[in-house]
Amino acid sequence: EQLYQRRGYHGTTVAAQATETGERMAVTVDVSEAELTRVGRVMIAGLTATKPRVVERELQVKPGDPLAAVDLSETRPRLDATRIFDRVDVEVLGTPDAPFRDVVIRVREAKPWRIEFGAGYATEEGFRGYITLGNDNLFGTGHSVSITERVSEKSERTELQYRQPWLFGTMWQGEAVIFRERKDEIGFKSDRRGATYTIQRELLSQLFRPEEPTDHPKNLRGGLRYRIEESPRHDIDPQQLAEGTVARDDTVGSLMPFLALELRDNPTDPHSGSFHFPSVEKGS
Repeated sequence: EQLYQRRGYHGTTVAAQATETGERMAVTVDVSEAELTRVGRVMIAGLTATKPRVVERELQVKPGDPLAAVDLSETRPRLDATRIFDRVDVEVLGTPDAPFRDVVIRVREAKPWRIEFGAGYATEEGFRGYITLGNDNLFGTGHSVSITERVSEKSERTELQYRQPWLFGTMWQGEAVIFRERKDEIGFKSDRRGATYTIQRELLSQLFRPEEPTDHPKNLRGGLRYRIEESPRHDIDPQQLAEGTVARDDTVGSLMPFLALELRDNPTDPHSGSFHFPSVEKGS
């Protein structure tokens, strides 16, 4: 009966009757199949600053689809992954045997602005700390931007990050990171600056589609990352200059395709499964 319901036949009933005949037991299963229940209207409640399309593009159900439990369960983790909402509830309206049932997605928006900071000590860097200021729902579009400042006794790094889900309206997720870092090396100082650009998306989604509803479905993601970095050296120690070390201003670029295979039961607190990240980076 539960299997029928997971497939969208919500009014189906299954009854089993056992009859003993001598040393044997005969079991009769009576299945009364109901009509396939389909999705009626899909309504979104609780939006204040977020644009409706940000939620709509993450939904796994649309009007006319079979009302499958797996599709309903996948909606919640997809909306949670946007980091826009701190609560997501999916409710199905109507009686189980109704041919069409409406679905209500109730959300509660999280505060878009966030501030993070921390401090510590490392043997190589001494005392260090960081502070991050970010917005995870820029102008209600689901885009995020943040700036991070990291300082230690030997270095200083500024990082600007921008992330856009559904790049140019596609299922690709785009991310750009621009950074500048000054560091006291042994015998010289470096002043690195550069950027990384990453695009990635989910692959073979039907292959990893779960049979049972779950908040942590297995998935495979593929992507491409381009990195360019300039690393000038200056203020070289006179002794190193005498030994032949010279000031340099190297520029390096690289391209890295990658795959990310998530098989853990719970990525934040795993008890079983594994995570795999094969990649190849080619630079010049």
